[in-house]
Amino acid sequence: MAFVNSPGTSTTKRTRLSPQQRRAQLIDLGTEMLADRPLEQISVEDIADQAGVSRGLLFHYFASKQEFHLEIVRESSRVMLERTAPDPSLPPYEILRDSIANYVDYVTDKRQMYVSLLRGTPSGDPQMRALFEDTRSAMAERVSSNSARICGSPLGVPRRSETYICRLSVT
Repeated sequence: MAFVNSPGTSTTKRTRLSPQQRRAQLIDLGTEMLADRPLEQISVEDIADQAGVSRGLLFHYFASKQEFHLEIVRESSRVMLERTAPDPSLPPYEILRDSIANYVDYVTDKRQMYVSLLRGTPSGDPQMRALFEDTRSAMAERVSSNSARICGSPLGVPRRSETYICRLSVT
């Protein structure tokens, strides 16, 4: 059933979804928007309009805009790590090569999302900073562990330093 709204408002078809489906839809819309704009420019109004729901309904699923943004970053990070994962059945050298190629492809295709997830916006929220750091660390660890499997410590430095150097390279 479609609802016709007053002039200047959305005429998006509204569909009844289960609570889990609606929450997932809202997060998916947020991750789609993150591909085109920085996190701080993703508004509750834009998401509600795209979903065909009221702004208030969004707050039924998320306690605050900050919580909603955390979920967008969490899901976007999960997807990025999944899409950049190398094929584990390959030999170590090919895993490293595949990992780097997947990473470069992702950055090329999803530049804004990459910037949002690995560079992160300055945030006073410790949870948001932790999510950004976890994503950077996971990417760095992937490169570092694969290079270490190939030739020990290829950079000739202690493992912890090597991971830090790799972390810098992915940001």
